[in-house]
Amino acid sequence: MDYSKLRHDAIFGLIIAIFGMAYILLTVTQVAAPEESDTIISPRSMPYLIGGVLTLLGLTLFWDAHRQIRQACASMSAKDALPLINGLEGKRALMLGCSLVAYCFGMLFLGFLVSTAAMTLAILMLYGVRNWVVVALLTIALPLSLYGIFVYLVQVQMPDGLLI
Repeated sequence: MDYSKLRHDAIFGLIIAIFGMAYILLTVTQVAAPEESDTIISPRSMPYLIGGVLTLLGLTLFWDAHRQIRQACASMSAKDALPLINGLEGKRALMLGCSLVAYCFGMLFLGFLVSTAAMTLAILMLYGVRNWVVVALLTIALPLSLYGIFVYLVQVQMPDGLLI
């Protein structure tokens, strides 16, 4: 099995997914919103569709390559799998970058509290924290405490989401 091809597929999939998410974000900020209309088709419809398909296909490519690498690691001895595991560390860094992009989108659509809780959960899972008590406490306490500090002490308005 050609592991370098699988690594390249995974990295390329993440790059395509990030590009698709950035395309959607640029659509939100650059394409004018339509006036009140009875139809759901607007100037933003096609860019949303293209960005969504790019993101979905990129994540699918990444997931498939990641799955094949994990299956290969499971069937190897620890000594043979070491180079593959080191490659997974690079993927962890890429996943962190993707989660930061998703956090920006989440901030826009879901608001500060929901997106920060999701980002906290993603980072804790990404770095291997498996104690569910710690995960639950940090996922709830961190966004609430940051919100309280900024809104009540510093008196800075935190973003409200478009959907929530």
